[in-house]
Amino acid sequence: MGSIVYMAGNSWDAVTGTDKSLATALAKTDQVLWIDPPVSIHRARRPQKLTKMSTLLEEVNDGVLRLRTYGPPGVTKPVMRRATEAAYHEFIRGAVKTLGLCVDATICSSPIMTFPKMVPKPSLHFVTDDWISGAGLMGFSEAHIRRVLMNNAGRAAVVAAVTEYLAHGLAAQIGREVEVVPNGCRVPAADYAIDPGFAKAALIGQLNERLDFEVLEAVAHTGIHIAVAGPKTAKSPETISRLESFLARPNVHWHGVLDTGGVADLLASSNVGLTPYKDTQFNRSSFPLKTLEYVAAGVPVVATDLPASQFDAAARVHVAGNAADFARAVAEVSTRWPTDAERAAQARQAIGHSWENRAQLVRKLLTCDQLSRPMNTHF
Repeated sequence: MGSIVYMAGNSWDAVTGTDKSLATALAKTDQVLWIDPPVSIHRARRPQKLTKMSTLLEEVNDGVLRLRTYGPPGVTKPVMRRATEAAYHEFIRGAVKTLGLCVDATICSSPIMTFPKMVPKPSLHFVTDDWISGAGLMGFSEAHIRRVLMNNAGRAAVVAAVTEYLAHGLAAQIGREVEVVPNGCRVPAADYAIDPGFAKAALIGQLNERLDFEVLEAVAHTGIHIAVAGPKTAKSPETISRLESFLARPNVHWHGVLDTGGVADLLASSNVGLTPYKDTQFNRSSFPLKTLEYVAAGVPVVATDLPASQFDAAARVHVAGNAADFARAVAEVSTRWPTDAERAAQARQAIGHSWENRAQLVRKLLTCDQLSRPMNTHF
């Protein structure tokens, strides 16, 4: 393609998720201008220099330029939304003009920001979660998230979602076809440094309200060692209390936030991965990144019974319908270690779900014959 404007749902500095992984993969062949969501001008290090575009742009990865955007104080408050959005669009236009970009495609995965008025074609509205059911978690009303979603879905050349379940529900809401671009995973290393020892279960990713603590407590009760890695992002007092109680158990060890190498080492010393999500509307629509990470590392998975848990019949994902069945499955799977050949075979299977493959699917959607060709229009 060429140059892609990626209006992300999260800051580049946030925990690596769908947006960052996909943008990084796209940048292997395309120049990506990553747009951070707007934050209050009071959070700017040097507010007086916000008029200089050079102070807002930063190369954060090969092929990825990041644009920080700012709005008036109270950017999330209803009375400030219009002003915030206008400032956000102006930041994007200024960056495109400063860089002299000929924009070939625009991707918007933001649940709260709309496409600019003069968005170049082709454009993709990428829905990475059930934003409407998760509106409260984001601090917005369902009505506001729905308005933004309908606006973007009505203006995008293509609309896509991360799961079949989400795409089906979304299509009914917006009255048009919705493509599916599932989450992906990193391509595993060619060598598998397996570190067999005592049975160990791994839980990676954000530690918050999405987890089913009844399931986790049942697994912990079996006595298996549980290695946990990821940020504590829980907000409700009840969830924080249950999380801390779980992490305080003698057979549970929290490793904090690990980098890619640290996660790989942790999974190499584990013989079962856990995806213990609650059965909620938000979770039913999601595609847990952790499941793919386990599969790519060659680790068998035990997951709660959600639609995305059965994304690939060839992957060794054991689905459990309740806490007792989940704990029983973990105990059974952890009685043996996968052989090197089994791990390698599972990891090869995961290559088909790589972020590079997902990026190729996005490029195909953005360049299919029925779409208008890029108009080379600046924002």
